[in-house]
Amino acid sequence: MHFPTPVPTIKQQNKANTTCDLTFDPPRCSLLFHDSVQTPGFPHGDGDCAAPGCDVGKKLPIGAYLFNPAAANTSVNGQTFTEWFIDDYLFGPYGGSNPNISGFFFDDQFNPSGATESMGTLKNLGLSKAEGAKVSEAYWAYMNTVYASLLKRGKFAWQLLWTGQPDCAYKYSYGCLGTTGTNLLVTQKNCATSIRKFCTAGNIYMGLLGVARGCY
Repeated sequence: MHFPTPVPTIKQQNKANTTCDLTFDPPRCSLLFHDSVQTPGFPHGDGDCAAPGCDVGKKLPIGAYLFNPAAANTSVNGQTFTEWFIDDYLFGPYGGSNPNISGFFFDDQFNPSGATESMGTLKNLGLSKAEGAKVSEAYWAYMNTVYASLLKRGKFAWQLLWTGQPDCAYKYSYGCLGTTGTNLLVTQKNCATSIRKFCTAGNIYMGLLGVARGCY
């Protein structure tokens, strides 16, 4: 994805402005959208990329760049992003094809309001609410392909575990995935009714149950 015109003002870390890393001489600049949130840092942390750390080549500034999900099925050199992400990245020798790897944790999302844990808000990306919703829809479309492939190949993703989220018609999407932590689903107040609800044959609720102390 690219910065819109006019370019927004984004606070970057260390010696950088919105588009350029001034640590280098000459500065390394890019109009591809990027920020320094949770980027590798040397020697102090996010976006602090003094030599020799965080050298990603001669032109691009170090940063967290955003891929446009709408291009997920565009073929480049005979392979789409979705195909590369599944076959090469997730199931490469250090991923799902390694017998020691049984599952994955997918930490961020592109939701209708923009990218999570990122400065990639709709405003900073120059997107309307309608455009943001379309980008999010494209993101969840390829992620559903990813989830289906994981299950087909005998792997799991944390986000597919049930941790109290609603049973949505569009299963794996915004607001319908397992949360990072387990929720306290069974408390002393709802103990009897909840256990009767959850502990039945064929139910969908036997993923992760948070049970309050004293409810057993």
